[in-house]
Amino acid sequence: MKKILAIEDNAIIVRILQQHMKNAEFSTAIHPAESVAKATEEKPDLILLDLMLPERSGFDILHDLKQTAATKNIPVVILSAIGSEEDIDRAKQEGAVDYIIKGMESINAVVAKVSKVLGEEVLQKEPIDGTTTARSSMRERKVISGIKRKVVLFVEDDLFLVHAYQDILEENQSIRVWIAQDGDQALSYLTKQPPDLILLDLMLPGKSGFEVLAAIRKHPVWKDVKVIILSNLGQPQDVARATKLGITDYIIKANTRISDVASRIEKFVSAE
Repeated sequence: MKKILAIEDNAIIVRILQQHMKNAEFSTAIHPAESVAKATEEKPDLILLDLMLPERSGFDILHDLKQTAATKNIPVVILSAIGSEEDIDRAKQEGAVDYIIKGMESINAVVAKVSKVLGEEVLQKEPIDGTTTARSSMRERKVISGIKRKVVLFVEDDLFLVHAYQDILEENQSIRVWIAQDGDQALSYLTKQPPDLILLDLMLPGKSGFEVLAAIRKHPVWKDVKVIILSNLGQPQDVARATKLGITDYIIKANTRISDVASRIEKFVSAE
């Protein structure tokens, strides 16, 4: 079994990677100070490195990895939200073998790239090509080869997370996923066609999730659409406020497995 070290401070992203790479042994380094030491000790077959880390830049860690005798030959794949041409060029000059921008590719596309670098499949099944699906427009998502699918709208600005859900849910031929990255885009989608279920984050750019939820409940056409809160805001006052506005369920991201959330979504959609 191949060993992968993820140098990443976002626990949700690490969990997504672990759940989708069942044939790999995962370890993590959360704090930059421990990264090179852990890589030296564990000698992983591949390192996944975020560039936006507390205390030190991922570029500094990449430099140290490539300057350390015990780690310089370990392949490093950058997995980061930043992705300018300058960043990509710099990472490759420093020795990274590939560069993946979070949110630009689906989780299965990420798994396929990791498998290619390792020379071994790390997914328990053949990965689907999520790149086209992840980037398809709302209109393209409505073309469903003669099968009427239930539509689930994710209102979430973390595309890496949403694409992980999308890959799981769209394996079910009865579900189609739409993605809105902010409240205004979500309300625009609702104007065109209300979905069967909405997964709503509360922390969004622009309008908050509470504002979006309130707008949905005040609208004569949308007011009965099922809404599940999927957020890391989990204080009792947050839950009470959302419940008062009218929700179907409240899920805290960090406390719930991706597969469990997907199962709950499928349950609510199939109940209609």
